[in-house]
Amino acid sequence: MERKRKQEKLMELVSNTDTQLVKAMRERARNKAMLRESKKIAMQILFKLRANKMTQTELAEKMKVSPQFVSKLLAGTENLTLETIVKIQQALDIAILVSYKTKIAHDGFSPILYSVKTTVSENAQISVDPSVMQESYLA
Repeated sequence: MERKRKQEKLMELVSNTDTQLVKAMRERARNKAMLRESKKIAMQILFKLRANKMTQTELAEKMKVSPQFVSKLLAGTENLTLETIVKIQQALDIAILVSYKTKIAHDGFSPILYSVKTTVSENAQISVDPSVMQESYLA
């Protein structure tokens, strides 16, 4: 009897509704892939800004957005729209979408996708070797 009473008291204390933390954890789990890609894009932007000795404010001006918006982009937690991705690509001349810097040639019936070799060193330096063309056939 004592055990049942303790169990009832415990059940009264436990809430049936999700806490904010639980809701946030579930949301993060649902958006894991999107957040991973958003962080990758943020890193690309940061590398390009550093390489061009460009400020976030200058990027905001080129993209015609607010500096606060650029700050959100660089946090790597934004769900980017296609419009935003295109603005980033044009402002920084970087490839985020595959279609931006690829050349599709028609090889008879099967198109060929050409891309350049890009490497990232341990100290986060990006190097592009345009002389190395990688060829893959699109199905």
